[in-house]
Amino acid sequence: MLREEKIDKALYLSLLITTNDNIREINRKYRGVDAPTDVLSFTGDKSVSVLGDIVISIDHARLQKFTKTVDDELCYLFLHGLLHLLGYDHISEADSVVMTNKQTRYWNLIKNR
Repeated sequence: MLREEKIDKALYLSLLITTNDNIREINRKYRGVDAPTDVLSFTGDKSVSVLGDIVISIDHARLQKFTKTVDDELCYLFLHGLLHLLGYDHISEADSVVMTNKQTRYWNLIKNR
């Protein structure tokens, strides 16, 4: 995926898999949204090779049905968070289409390996 996105240097990121209660607190503190969510991404400083942070709710992963297993759902949410760190979003309809297409394409590449 990173090669496809023309990322050719090592970048670091952190991943936190946590509960709905914890992700709700993080969402409230940093986004002003007092609710749990499935995944959060916080952009890092690429000038020092830090891509950013991804936070995933294991509780959401267990409940959502985008994929067939919890492990797959965690990977799918990680992929979604990584796309955000690479600059994609789904605020506008047009941006949502681009991000959804990329997420589907990369997910299919991962699942077909």
